Amino acid sequence: MLVLAALALAGCARPRVAADARRGSAVTIRDDRVLLVDGTPFFPLGAYRDPSDTLTDFAGLKEAGFNLTHSYAFEDSSEQSPATARRYLEAAHANGLKVFMGFQRTRVKNRDWAWCRRWAAALKDCPALLTWYLMDEPTVHGIPAGAMREFHQVVKAVDPCHPTAIVYCRAASFKQYAPCSDLFWTDPYPIPNRPLTMVERLTQLARAAAGPQQPVWVVLQAHDLRYWRRYQQAARQLGPPSRPTCRESRCMAFLALASGADGLIWYWGPNRMYHMQQHAPTVWKGLCDVVHELQGLMPFLVARRTAEPTQAPEPFRLWTREAGGQRVLAVINASPKPAKAVIDLSQYRVERVLRRRTGQGVLVVGGRIAASFEPYEVRVYQWAVAP
Repeated sequence: MLVLAALALAGCARPRVAADARRGSAVTIRDDRVLLVDGTPFFPLGAYRDPSDTLTDFAGLKEAGFNLTHSYAFEDSSEQSPATARRYLEAAHANGLKVFMGFQRTRVKNRDWAWCRRWAAALKDCPALLTWYLMDEPTVHGIPAGAMREFHQVVKAVDPCHPTAIVYCRAASFKQYAPCSDLFWTDPYPIPNRPLTMVERLTQLARAAAGPQQPVWVVLQAHDLRYWRRYQQAARQLGPPSRPTCRESRCMAFLALASGADGLIWYWGPNRMYHMQQHAPTVWKGLCDVVHELQGLMPFLVARRTAEPTQAPEPFRLWTREAGGQRVLAVINASPKPAKAVIDLSQYRVERVLRRRTGQGVLVVGGRIAASFEPYEVRVYQWAVAP
């Protein structure tokens, strides 16, 4: 299944002029799992909705620095037309955003493949389209793997030039459902009752189920579950939503990267839960800071993987990339407690590194750097690559 899908995607690696003639883009998967849009590497920093939760406002997404978005309007309502979806996709394109586009869920559950074919055919040439989003958590909705594999094949027959995606929350089903789409997503939401290493664990399990060639994207928590479906009552008792904090958001993002994630998407609830910007301004600001930081790392996020770092002592994790004669190394404290790290950099032959967020220079003594970390703190170091 995945081999056939890869061949279909490879068939879309056409010259740019051909893609322009179609109006739409050709999205392929590089041999190291990075997406290519008309041959240009693309690392997704996505969100499930604009904070406005409308089809017409993209201001919050642009403020935060996201490059990919979505709307449940086309999955939750049977009244949305292809014409409305095209206007939405065209507006996203005008605002510099790609879209993962869903299908009306009742049609999918009823296996109305004729309707799904028409929907895909009507939208496949929109330039904003990046991936087809087949379903949220099909195991929760009782949709078997066989039906999802069939759905994937239906969509690919209509549009071989865009990958399909499905998100999963139940690790026990990962292996069974992995062949059902081109992209494999998982959505760990640890806060408030689980350690942030839940992100690491589910990413690793998804990575194992997907194998070395299938991209894994991680949907990260941006919503405060303490307020889920009961914001007004909770607001009177707890005050404004305050989690995840900026430090928690940074830690979850870098834990996902260190565990093999090939894309990052953030989820927060619709406005009937609470408005991200208006009701959780501290959470929103922290999320904006994290996404902007990752945008600054984009040359490294789309770079090919090179030598992996040496193992870090517990409770630390490492993520590193090289691009443009520079290397970055993220050191992640995966613990809710303070910890001291001693990281061996001798393999890189470097004498001094720079902390990206502060600009502080750090000496490398005896091939190592040492630092004390706050709970869930992440530090990103950078240095010139030795010739």
